[in-house]
Amino acid sequence: MKQRRKELQLSREALAERLGLSPSTIGHWETGTREPETLERLETLAQALELHPIELIYGIPYDAEFLPLLLRLKALPPDARTAVKAIINAFPTPES
Repeated sequence: MKQRRKELQLSREALAERLGLSPSTIGHWETGTREPETLERLETLAQALELHPIELIYGIPYDAEFLPLLLRLKALPPDARTAVKAIINAFPTPES
């Protein structure tokens, strides 16, 4: 969150003002000592940072094709989820 704020050349104060919050609240969110209290606030924060909420939460680029796959995986029974994870883990990671 802090990195993105700086990429947008926003101070804590400027971001706080956009969101109607105190700069200390932004500081707590950036350090992880607190999190946005509501989904609405998280969505507003993501919008202010010009991100999709998925990008803000997980720190990965949002991919409209990827989200439905995650939701389908989450809906699987535990044994099926384990099998899918085993298949995925059999592939080399991009760093390999």
